[in-house]
Amino acid sequence: MEKYDPVICECANITRSEIIDLIKKNNLFTVEEVADESAVAGMCGACIEKIESILNEVYDHLLM
Repeated sequence: MEKYDPVICECANITRSEIIDLIKKNNLFTVEEVADESAVAGMCGACIEKIESILNEVYDHLLM
């Protein structure tokens, strides 16, 4: 069974796992940094809150 990997940025067709990999690989901490390294959040902006949520999830362990 294939694992579900939702598309986060519809404009650029970029999935959640692709964004997480990009964040971890490049040590990105803001939506702007993610946008600079990819095509996300550069067109309609509908994915910005989703990306913020992913960033919080990735770095949540640092706040504990």
